[in-house]
Amino acid sequence: MDDRPLPDEERTLSLRLEVQLDRQPIGGRLRTDWGGEETFVGWLGFVDALRRLHDLRAPETDDPGE
Repeated sequence: MDDRPLPDEERTLSLRLEVQLDRQPIGGRLRTDWGGEETFVGWLGFVDALRRLHDLRAPETDDPGE
């Protein structure tokens, strides 16, 4: 595992993955710490949900204008 710190311009998206194990195709939900939530069905749906959450991203907490 690489424990080196990320450069300042890189951000991390942390998610909670809930998977319905008895469902075919795979289905579930992705949630973020900041309240983003996406449900998905199938592996392509999972990738699309991940992309949507990435595009939404939590707003920056360090706002120099405030």
